[in-house]
Amino acid sequence: LSAQLEGIRQRLLDARSTRIRPFLDDKILTDWNGLMIAALAKAGRVLHESKYVKAAEKSANFLLKTMQDKHGLLHRYRHGDAAIMANLDDYSFLTWGLIELYEANFDAHYLQSAMTLNQTMLEKFQGKSGGLFLTANDAEPLLVRPMEAWDGALPSGNAVAAHNLIRLSRMNSDMRLEDAAEKIFRHFSLLIKQAPVGFTHMLSAWSLAEEEGIEIVLAGDRYSSEGQAFLAALNTRYLPHAVVIWRDKASMALIPFIQLQAPVNGKVTAYVCRNFQCNQPVTSIKKMLDLLKK
Repeated sequence: LSAQLEGIRQRLLDARSTRIRPFLDDKILTDWNGLMIAALAKAGRVLHESKYVKAAEKSANFLLKTMQDKHGLLHRYRHGDAAIMANLDDYSFLTWGLIELYEANFDAHYLQSAMTLNQTMLEKFQGKSGGLFLTANDAEPLLVRPMEAWDGALPSGNAVAAHNLIRLSRMNSDMRLEDAAEKIFRHFSLLIKQAPVGFTHMLSAWSLAEEEGIEIVLAGDRYSSEGQAFLAALNTRYLPHAVVIWRDKASMALIPFIQLQAPVNGKVTAYVCRNFQCNQPVTSIKKMLDLLKK
């Protein structure tokens, strides 16, 4: 049978080779790369595969260096040409990727970039009702400026933006960001009630907003065996409502509430906080995990 199928495959290949080949789709899109960065960073963190995190870093570095001009993000790159003003999905998906990348490598440069893109997104896309338009306020005017929230093959830009806003608000204690997410929920609430299955990512963001925020701050030598053991313990747990921050000089410049959360007696130290109210610091992985169970 295998030999027979191989003969059939070869005849099909010969017939196909006589046709005009389709063009190769070799463009690079900011929104799609943002999703891939998020997936690679999260997979690398959970599976302890550094090659995935490095691939995410490579893509993020390219986008941050190449896919921006003085007006903001750009949507498409091909053959050395970056062009087309970015839309909501570009901003929200790339911000998502950068947040995941920060929690995978704790390089504050990516968190800073996520915060900057998130603020630019609000300035360019936020409507009076709180919902986010698909196109920027300085883009070419359309007869109707879309504002959509339902998921298709990809999650909606509004839903991803709401998720980002909540996570960033809990990383840097800026409640204005969580308020912006609440405005998105309110704007689309009637549509969500009518057809909730079409808004699964928005409902995921809403669930995050409704649950008690958990902020986990680690301080000390991240590259030590002790630091890696703390991270490994966290990465094997499912903590959908938690954000993880590693306190260092760069992150302290971005996140005010971690200034005083220093290592205890030179050891890697965990601060488990809920809505920015922190438990006593612990230097034991078991004690950290016990606090997370409460």
